[in-house]
Amino acid sequence: MKDEINMGEHYFSEKPVSRHNINTIKYNCKGVDFIFNTDSSVFSKSSVDKGTDILLNSIKNIHGNVLDMGCGYGVLGIVIKKLYPNARVVLNDINKRAVELANINAKLNNVSVKIYQGFGTENIPKVGFDFAVINPPIRAGKKIIYDLFTQIKYALNPNGTMYVVIRTKQGAKSAVEYIKDICFKVNTIEISSGYRVLECILGGNNE
Repeated sequence: MKDEINMGEHYFSEKPVSRHNINTIKYNCKGVDFIFNTDSSVFSKSSVDKGTDILLNSIKNIHGNVLDMGCGYGVLGIVIKKLYPNARVVLNDINKRAVELANINAKLNNVSVKIYQGFGTENIPKVGFDFAVINPPIRAGKKIIYDLFTQIKYALNPNGTMYVVIRTKQGAKSAVEYIKDICFKVNTIEISSGYRVLECILGGNNE
């Protein structure tokens, strides 16, 4: 996969070699405080990404098995586990440095989650997920993003739900069409600050 990307080092790099620059950031979601360690060559190292924040504040009633696809330093999965403690949360990322940070951050925030390194679902146990969340790695390109959507489809249980946050100006409309084509019903549940949050229900019928 790293040979296909060929984009230089960035947050979708498998094994970053840039000099470490550890940073600690604070975040509050729905009245709950969190702390995260970040580093160079991970996504949104200076603060929690606006799209991630909008997604977390748009979803509710999460339960069962939950997948955080492309977790970065762990914000989505860790916050979901804290807010919905009965959920069984799995995180993954291709970026080794991000995975290491996610493990640290899970401990910092006193949550128990499973974290795996690899592209998409390649190293994730086949448990069947009720929910998946993804803030797509835009810089990785449309081909890879759509591949991740497809992998999520096959990782979900029947009628499972995928939540996607994406900038309207960075391909939201074409993403909606692709997601519909792979048998999801797509509802836009939030539009804010140039982002859209998509609720994608597997096996649903689009009108």
